[in-house]
Amino acid sequence: METVQLNATVEVAAGETFDGQGKRYNLGGGNQSEGQPPVFRLQDNAELVNVVIGDQASDGVHCEGSCLIDNVWWEDIGEDAATARGPFGSVMEIRCGGAFNGDDKIFQHNGRGEVRISNFTAGDAGKLYRSCGDCSGNGGPRIVTIENVKVNNVSTVVGINTNFGDMATIRNLTVEYNGTHKVKICQVYQGVVKGQGSASALGVEFETANCNVSPADVTLIGNTQINLTGYSGSAMPKTN
Repeated sequence: METVQLNATVEVAAGETFDGQGKRYNLGGGNQSEGQPPVFRLQDNAELVNVVIGDQASDGVHCEGSCLIDNVWWEDIGEDAATARGPFGSVMEIRCGGAFNGDDKIFQHNGRGEVRISNFTAGDAGKLYRSCGDCSGNGGPRIVTIENVKVNNVSTVVGINTNFGDMATIRNLTVEYNGTHKVKICQVYQGVVKGQGSASALGVEFETANCNVSPADVTLIGNTQINLTGYSGSAMPKTN
């Protein structure tokens, strides 16, 4: 695979498509330091397709409005794989691909609007998706939809702020975890505005207005367990 070493962020203009032709792109960094530049910055209605982001991933991809990220693979997530920064009404769609080897979040939602993740694989990270817990001017609602996704050794699938009205819908999720930890499918938080403290975890939810997911929407691989604390329904996850 050809590797392209970048000297600066690739800017993809509004309405344009960047086709990486299956090449690997590196910029620098790749750790958890805040304030790193993105490898790609997508303006409104831009598309990023057929790209591999290598182990110098900086802050991944920034989506400034609506955008499509299709057949993009992160070999090493860096700070975050992609960040949704668009306003109300915008959609960051991740369609096909995978992200691996992250210390914390894979997809970060700092703006408003929606994030849609489908036909995706994620491995060895803290969270697949997190609605920002302590951004400047924080609020919501933010919406995330996850469909046909497999996670392997990811501690939390979705983290949302119920006090801001965030909503998550999850369907056809496959979970594998090598250990005794119980994976959190839809973790809810009390979000805050930056400078007013820290976000606080409230627990996990199923079949609520904020967490539109049933244990039956989840397939467990091997000895994987999920956190069902507080769930009083009768649906159980499938096993494979």
